Amino acid sequence: MTVTYTDFFLGSATAAGALIGLLFVALSVAPERVQGIHASAEHQAISGTAFVALVDALFISLVGLLPSGAIGIAAVVFSVGGITSTIGVGIRLWRHRRTERLSHRWPVLLAVILIVYGFQLAAGIPAISEHGAAAGVSRQASLVLAMFAIGIFRAWELLGLHAGGVFDLLVAWADRPKAGESQDKR
Repeated sequence: MTVTYTDFFLGSATAAGALIGLLFVALSVAPERVQGIHASAEHQAISGTAFVALVDALFISLVGLLPSGAIGIAAVVFSVGGITSTIGVGIRLWRHRRTERLSHRWPVLLAVILIVYGFQLAAGIPAISEHGAAAGVSRQASLVLAMFAIGIFRAWELLGLHAGGVFDLLVAWADRPKAGESQDKR
């Protein structure tokens, strides 16, 4: 690993640990949203994807600090874990779509998350070799930032908040009652 990434990975490992702790605090403040008989499948999915993304950022950062340079192996392992976890969440939400009112945003967000894990996998495989290690560290550093973005965005959603950007406007437009449809039927 080059010296230039030591400070980055040290800072990102610290931030990831703190954000995971804050996610646990947020979940403990309103546990009924993700635990128990009235738990929302969508809230469970949101908290799960936030947690997995932040754990990914934490461990990639920790491995990036190791002198062994095994960041490619870690990237492959954590990207496969992220892909399987996200597919599992998608299947669970698909099954709940008829029994629970889910937002229209979940398929798009899960697709974006899968794409990020796909990039991590694609960047991790060549980084396993000696020749791809230097470029792999740089790519994984960029992907750690993407994992932070996913984790923070999903945690923000878990609190019931939205950023108010174009995506939120489109979702609000898609969620509006159709002509002749009552609020209860949506």
